Amino acid sequence: MSANFLDFIDDIEDLRIAGMVVNPLDEVLLSVLVGLLCRAENFGKIEVVCTELLNWLRGLLPFANGIAPSRHSGGHWRGSIRGSWRRRSQRVPLTASSERRTGIHFA
Repeated sequence: MSANFLDFIDDIEDLRIAGMVVNPLDEVLLSVLVGLLCRAENFGKIEVVCTELLNWLRGLLPFANGIAPSRHSGGHWRGSIRGSWRRRSQRVPLTASSERRTGIHFA
C-alpha cells in the first residue's frame, strides 16, 4: 500500500482565521516539506527555494497566490530591524566569559 503526502495533509484541520488566509494549508505544508528536503535552514530560505521551484510545485498543487511569504521576507522589516541589529552586534565584543554565561557557542 502506498500513500501520498498530499492525502495525509488533506486530513489536517486548518485552524487559521478564514478571512486572513491567503495560501491554503496544503500549499504551505508542501512548500515547507520541499524546502526542508532541499536543506533550507529557515523560512526565508524555504521561500527562496520554493520560489525557484514554483513551476514544479504547480504540477502538484495550484499555488494560485505563489509561495507563502515568510515573515522575514518584507524589505522594510529586513532593512530596518535586521540592519540595526547587525550594526549593534558588530560593536559588542564577544568574550569567552559571555559565551559561557549565555550558553552560545561560536565556531
